[in-house]
Amino acid sequence: MNILAIETSSPQCSVALLHDAAIIELNDITPRTHAQQILPMIQQLLTQADLKLNQLDALAYGKGPGSFTGLRIGAGVIQGIALGSDIPVIPISSLQCLAQTGYAKHQQSRIISCIDARMQEVYWGMFELDPVTGLMQLNGDEAVTPPEMINLPTAAWYGVGNGWHYPQLGARFAADNYDLNCLPTARAMLALAKIKLTLGETTTAEFCYSTYIRDKVVR
Repeated sequence: MNILAIETSSPQCSVALLHDAAIIELNDITPRTHAQQILPMIQQLLTQADLKLNQLDALAYGKGPGSFTGLRIGAGVIQGIALGSDIPVIPISSLQCLAQTGYAKHQQSRIISCIDARMQEVYWGMFELDPVTGLMQLNGDEAVTPPEMINLPTAAWYGVGNGWHYPQLGARFAADNYDLNCLPTARAMLALAKIKLTLGETTTAEFCYSTYIRDKVVR
């Protein structure tokens, strides 16, 4: 199974390649340069794995929510590759990808993903581990609200994402109970994409889209 995944919804430009059972990845936190970085990073991984685009079984990308510009770049790159090589596409929620990253990093089974949406709002969602698949699954709905409107649960949950910098959130959790420097990675996305590909949950280049959640977006 060969899957290429990219995640560009955050300040980090993240690319990962599953080649048979091995994963190779590149991550670079250089905001506002995703458009210049993404194609060379993809080519570097393909060259390292000695793969061509037409040998890929699927393309996965972060559909959002997140940075408006980053999401447009990611969806556009995936659409271009998919059209040119006729490869199935797997859109992945960036909040779910963030939760999966948080689980891999901290081994927490209940995670609140929270991304700064600017304009004093956050994108957020609550995710719990499916012990059978090892994947983080959404509990409820993804939303965008002011941070003080998130009704934090009383049970043990762990927070990830840069939205936790808002004092309305961070002050309500112990300092060691959230990681505001955790960013969604393409490596974590591959775990989600493998299952979706196995289940046939793919789409085509024509239906590549981004999820902004709200109408007003901030670049």
